[in-house]
Amino acid sequence: EVARTKGAGTVAYDWLKPGDTAPSPKISYVRRIPGWDWAIGTGIYVDDVDAVFRQKAPLCANDDGTFTPRKIILEGTGEPSGGHAQQSC
Repeated sequence: EVARTKGAGTVAYDWLKPGDTAPSPKISYVRRIPGWDWAIGTGIYVDDVDAVFRQKAPLCANDDGTFTPRKIILEGTGEPSGGHAQQSC
């Protein structure tokens, strides 16, 4: 629908991952190919992005068992060797 009406854009929907029994949220970008009546798209599962984020991002544990990203404050002097980073929850 997005490709047909707007030419291109993002679409959020649920889709069944191979091997799963329930659909997962997915975000895709689609683009209409003029003259061919085609739509080409690519997408990513939201839970895959969340899993990588949780694995790679420095996180802080909350009292309720959830996690939030750690605050990183960069303070610099303008010189390549100057400055430091402070991390806090």
